Amino acid sequence: MKNELEKEFGQLFFNRELNDVEREKRIVEIESYLIGQGGLIMAASCPEGILLVGANSQDEKSIFQVYHRIALLGRGRAKDCNEIHRLALSVAYGTGIALSKADISVADIVKAISEELDSNFSYLRGRRGPYKADFMVLELGFSPEEDFLSMLTFCGESSFKEQLRRSRLGIIEVPVIHGVLTTKKQLIKDKEGKVVKDEKGQIKTQDVPCLVKKFSRPVSAGIFALLDDIAAGGGLVESIREIALFAGLMIHLLDERGGNLEMAYLDREMLKKTKSEERRFHHIWQIVTNPNPNKPTNPWQDWKKFVAPAYKKAKEGKISPKLKILIDFYEIVEKELDSNQRNLFKEMELQKIYSANSDFVMNLFESEFKKEDGDNK
Repeated sequence: MKNELEKEFGQLFFNRELNDVEREKRIVEIESYLIGQGGLIMAASCPEGILLVGANSQDEKSIFQVYHRIALLGRGRAKDCNEIHRLALSVAYGTGIALSKADISVADIVKAISEELDSNFSYLRGRRGPYKADFMVLELGFSPEEDFLSMLTFCGESSFKEQLRRSRLGIIEVPVIHGVLTTKKQLIKDKEGKVVKDEKGQIKTQDVPCLVKKFSRPVSAGIFALLDDIAAGGGLVESIREIALFAGLMIHLLDERGGNLEMAYLDREMLKKTKSEERRFHHIWQIVTNPNPNKPTNPWQDWKKFVAPAYKKAKEGKISPKLKILIDFYEIVEKELDSNQRNLFKEMELQKIYSANSDFVMNLFESEFKKEDGDNK
């Protein structure tokens, strides 16, 4: 008992590193918090620039400008996102003052953020407590090959995946928890609590219903499942509007928690004007949703206006056939939501769609394309 008290007393003054069990416990606590918050962030690179997307059910800010062509995307607790944004600004402007604007490095910013996240996650008592947020840091290059994208978890680790290098797209989405009704085997016992056996002496069991948790990332699954097919249409990888259309449709159809949509892009054509050694800083940030903060608008209406040219091309079948099917499905959902039975549909039909997640959309596509293949034959 004395040793335990001494141990606890010593920990009050000694900020030791967490052991494996404590780290795992902290991970579970933070992930549980983030699941309750919801939301996703996404960045996609193409010849026109980099699209920035944030969808947060808490109506909190997801997209932050750090310095000219360097951006920060964060999802999670607003306080933590703002704190990391201030850190990124401090690193950028500190370098600009001490050296020059041309010496501001996105790699230095990522390193500073990673060290801050790790420090506050890995020890018993960090300076501010563990952060409850995930982040992306990116920089627009003069060509897509020069674009930089790094994804950082709340424990300071990088989650830069192989698929990002292939598709030049990164997405962090908090999983959705679904209760799935299934069955499990249970021993059959008699009134005295003894296990019942059959005539051959084998233990008898019965199937009993049980509810299990199922984790899914519906928007991510839908996007990566369809990305190659959509891009194969010829125009998606060339146009910011077409990427914005694809991302917005998937979020609208598959993100059951809804919330605030943020969308902006970094304009590569404007950046290319800065070719001198001193690099004049042209305005490259283009805001898609709520372009005038002094006059708030509906983000989804802003999105529809921005993607209208791509929407028309897709409807006419000039881009990807699957993108057209996605739009047709979106219009069906919108029509039902605008009907007199909006609330009933919202509660009953949309829940079916969301529960099926990307499988619902994928099955729709598969049936349509089997029909098309049959027609072509």
